[in-house]
Amino acid sequence: MLSVAVDAYLAGRRAAGFQLNDHEGILRDFARFASAQGDAVVRTRTVLEWVRARDGSPLRRCVRLRAVVHPSLIPGRGKPSA
Repeated sequence: MLSVAVDAYLAGRRAAGFQLNDHEGILRDFARFASAQGDAVVRTRTVLEWVRARDGSPLRRCVRLRAVVHPSLIPGRGKPSA
């Protein structure tokens, strides 16, 4: 489920002209981690566990966190209201 959302997000952003090279790896890694936890949606607990489980500087952890919690990845968020 999350891998489908990641694919759709990346396709939409690329269609808008974004390259997202670093974000793709981050998002796919998170989707694999979350799926292994049994999650079908982005959950705060899982995001925080995933960030803590990965090595890296505080800046790198921040980049990972921001990539995953981007509003347009969350269904129903980041869309203009009618």
